[in-house]
Amino acid sequence: MGEGENMSIEANESAEALVKAALWGDAAAFQRLVAEQKMKMYSIAFSYLKNETDALEAIQETVCRPISSRESSKSRIFSIRG
Repeated sequence: MGEGENMSIEANESAEALVKAALWGDAAAFQRLVAEQKMKMYSIAFSYLKNETDALEAIQETVCRPISSRESSKSRIFSIRG
């Protein structure tokens, strides 16, 4: 296995660890994941939408949805317990 392949494997493991941490509520991991993937997200969104404003809006919704979903889940848990 070459050096480039090792770096790719390490990057995949790092990204996987960030995703897992973010899913468990680690805000710093989520922020890092978004920061590392923002250009890729923009490229994909722009390739479909062909408009900068729409692409940025799509990314914003994609990033905000898990945050608001998690906050909503926390609210439901606290209201059940309370």
